[in-house]
Amino acid sequence: MPDWRAVGVGAVATFVLGVGSVAVPVLGQFVALFAGGAVAGHVAGGRFRRGAWYGVVAVALAPLVAALAALVVVAVAFVVGVAVESATVATLAYQLAWVATFALMLAPAAAAALAEWLAVVLLFLGGLAALGGGVGARLQG
Repeated sequence: MPDWRAVGVGAVATFVLGVGSVAVPVLGQFVALFAGGAVAGHVAGGRFRRGAWYGVVAVALAPLVAALAALVVVAVAFVVGVAVESATVATLAYQLAWVATFALMLAPAAAAALAEWLAVVLLFLGGLAALGGGVGARLQG
């Protein structure tokens, strides 16, 4: 049975560290991936391989956490805009929702166009998350 607690904690840690990593481009994202994987591996415990697996799964689910957070922000902005009768805030939330929808529509086309590059990058990033997860599991015991 999967340890969903480890996956969830690792995904949220990756998301939070990823948001903070904007201040240090590239290196910050690498640290966020490694640390998020390490958190998931540490929570999952066990051997290096188990930690590596949970690190990869947690980091892979971090974009889902980001999408849900963005959805909540847009919904709250819309409700607040309607509640205070601010056309500006409500319009901004509406525009953000359209941008998000447009980005979701373009994502498959962009992924198809960049498939080879993405495969190489994702293998590297997945390896980094797996390494972090394995290290986190070994630190626990």
